[in-house]
Amino acid sequence: MSGPKEHCWSHSSRQRSFQRLNLEYLGAKKDGSKLAQTDILFGDIRVPAGVLAAADFRTEVYFASVGWSFWRDERRELGIGLGLHVADLAAKIRGAGFVNGIQVPVASKKANTTAPLPNLRLHGAYAFTPDGAGLASAFKERRQEHRRAM
Repeated sequence: MSGPKEHCWSHSSRQRSFQRLNLEYLGAKKDGSKLAQTDILFGDIRVPAGVLAAADFRTEVYFASVGWSFWRDERRELGIGLGLHVADLAAKIRGAGFVNGIQVPVASKKANTTAPLPNLRLHGAYAFTPDGAGLASAFKERRQEHRRAM
């Protein structure tokens, strides 16, 4: 079993003193294998208990937003923004099992989905020191729910 592989990237910039642009990416990949303790059902694949099952999972999330600070002074900021998350998810399982009720020595199944998720963002920041060195920031997002069976 290999450990998770993660990649992360983030960029934030100000276009003017009251406008901001945020771009982010997060990717993670995990794989492993184990003797199944119970039956595993994944789509039309059934891997029975006692069989070695191998699985892979990959997720990538992209985020972009634009924001506007409607209240800002030397130490405080409060604003709103609009953005979009795009989540790309993929999963795969392999092992001996059954496909549509017929036993096969090796079976495998892949599933993936891409989910665009628009969001509304409220952000705020406070600098604890005059030079901004103890800056604390927070944001709250409201995302539209997206459901899709993998």
